Amino acid sequence: MSQENSILLSDSGTRSYETLFEYQPLAAFLVEADGTISLVNHRFELLSGKTKQDIQNRMKWTQFAHPDDIESLMDAFLNNFQKQHKPHLFTARTRLFNGSAYRKVFIRANRIPTANETILVQLQELDEEGLLKDYSLEDSDYRWRSFLMEGLDIVVILDLSGNILFVNKTLTGASAEEVQGRNLFQILKKTDALKLQSFISKVLVTGNAESVEEWSSFTGKKSHYFIRISPVTKQGEISAILLTVSDTTKQKESDSDRLRRMESQRHRQKLEALGTLAAGVAHEINNPLTGILNYAELVKEQVEENETLLRNVEVIIRESERISGIVRSLLGFAHKEEGIKAHVSTGEIMHSSIQLLLPFLSKDAIIMEGVDTLIDSEKNMDIPLVIGEPQKLKQVFLNLITNARDSLNDKFPFPSEKKRIIVGQRQLFRNGERYVEVTVKDFGIGIREENINRIFDPFFTTKPTTVGTGLGLSVSYDIVREMSGDMDVESVEDEYAVFHVILPAAEKIS
Repeated sequence: MSQENSILLSDSGTRSYETLFEYQPLAAFLVEADGTISLVNHRFELLSGKTKQDIQNRMKWTQFAHPDDIESLMDAFLNNFQKQHKPHLFTARTRLFNGSAYRKVFIRANRIPTANETILVQLQELDEEGLLKDYSLEDSDYRWRSFLMEGLDIVVILDLSGNILFVNKTLTGASAEEVQGRNLFQILKKTDALKLQSFISKVLVTGNAESVEEWSSFTGKKSHYFIRISPVTKQGEISAILLTVSDTTKQKESDSDRLRRMESQRHRQKLEALGTLAAGVAHEINNPLTGILNYAELVKEQVEENETLLRNVEVIIRESERISGIVRSLLGFAHKEEGIKAHVSTGEIMHSSIQLLLPFLSKDAIIMEGVDTLIDSEKNMDIPLVIGEPQKLKQVFLNLITNARDSLNDKFPFPSEKKRIIVGQRQLFRNGERYVEVTVKDFGIGIREENINRIFDPFFTTKPTTVGTGLGLSVSYDIVREMSGDMDVESVEDEYAVFHVILPAAEKIS
């Protein structure tokens, strides 16, 4: 055992209690095994009408008890403190002799686990009706007691062996009465006890206060605490240890949220820079692409009689037009139109979003179903328009398609006929109101049941930190809610996931 721990666990005797007793808000005394009172505080002097010199090591507690109560009190002491597996605390109402009369008092007795089994007794006077008397507001002890008992912090006073002499609030989930008198290191979890013991040892050696921040279960629940450990001295010697424990969980969580917001802001700035770069690249691509299309049209006119060359030129024109469509979608998405709301077609926006992602989907051998029906005027005659910001709605659809693509790639890292995404839309009625429902279904890894209710939470993600920030679905959900809509999800793990975007129909009907 180290020297510090030897100091911490040594028996300090009654010397370690003296400082505590000077500040006790209640009358208190210590009783040795033979019943002799070895130490009293000033409050007990006032209550009993005798001085410390008259009492300490001269009188027994039975000299202050009413003759009719001695037998019952003796039985209580024997039952609670001299038998194994009995509680360390008992309370009773009795009468105390003050030299001229008997006063009604309420007592609390705790066994202090020292070598000679000292008993700590605290007393509080009762009124004529048997109720605890309130301390006078002018009494400095009352103000001190209020500060300790009603303050937000947990205050613990330990002797040099780690025994709890005083605690104002619940500790480790047990009441103050249950833990008072017990050894702190025996009631804490081993890891917490060892860590706290090392800091207390340092305080005993240096005489200086220490502080530590910990995620721990000091109050019976996992929280973040700031703990300050201070020496209590008398005439230059340390006689006790004072712990103040502050619950700083909310502050710690606020700090974490702030860091996440800062990281999110940096990520957003990167995306904005990337969007600007993509828009510039798209402009540069668009100019030569226009030239390719024009020259291809000229070549087509010149080779009309050569069927083989004509087919090749038509492929060049078709693929160039597809690239042109992707560039237009990219430019449209990069163009800022925040705040501009319009009557929009969900089908057209979804179709445009898919065209933007089509090269990546094709590279991953993902089959898209239902794309052409999104812009089929005959099949969508009953689908109403919605009111919203086109670019924000496109952001929602891009996120859903991207998530579906990631899920399919996780499940099928190779080409498979099961790598499918199905999109569609329909008219929907709820409570007599008309809505448009857009669905995106994939047959990827799905969503675990325990995560279903969390997927729209900010920063929640099951992807690696290098892949996702956990903001996509949260931002999409906020956009849909801004449009007075809603998002639903249904999923079976390792089978499928379906996202439903439900938006209120506009008055103007397509």
